[in-house]
Amino acid sequence: ASSDPMRSNVILSRLSKARWMLRIFALLALGTSSGAQATDLGIAREFFSPEDSATIEQVQGTPPAAIVRAADGRILGYSFSTYEVSGSVGYAGRPLDIVAAVTPDGIIAGARIVAHEEPILVIGIPRDALAAYVAGFKGFDIRAGAGLKRANDLARGPHAVAGATITSTVIRDAIVRSARAIWRSRDAATA
Repeated sequence: ASSDPMRSNVILSRLSKARWMLRIFALLALGTSSGAQATDLGIAREFFSPEDSATIEQVQGTPPAAIVRAADGRILGYSFSTYEVSGSVGYAGRPLDIVAAVTPDGIIAGARIVAHEEPILVIGIPRDALAAYVAGFKGFDIRAGAGLKRANDLARGPHAVAGATITSTVIRDAIVRSARAIWRSRDAATA
């Protein structure tokens, strides 16, 4: 039986491409992996006005969060990691971590994705689209029952990232569920 040289070349070409794709995937996954290090909640300073000179205290309580204070001692909010609060994982079942902050009034002060290993995002969804989606939660009121509403607006939240609808839903759930858990635990403690 003779082998077809053309077919062999096609198979080798496909194997070579597959190996390169695996290498790229591995490098990108390593670059976005958060490892076992604790999340830096200091990012939350940028969610508040520079005039407040926000400081981030040590993480404490259950669920874990850090108090964000103004220079005059006022509590501006609570900074947290969605992974540390709710164990958020992405569509691929891998860790997904967003640093966010919620005010004492139950308004999301800001959010930024700090780690993900979502293959769909690695192979074609722009990082800027994901970052804009996450940042779009700033100003949302988490006090309402099941709905997510922008403070002083009736919007139901930022639109999902095109091509990453399931990942967008997972991100939304991680931010809202974690923010509500933090807000309810801290609000109950001060009531």
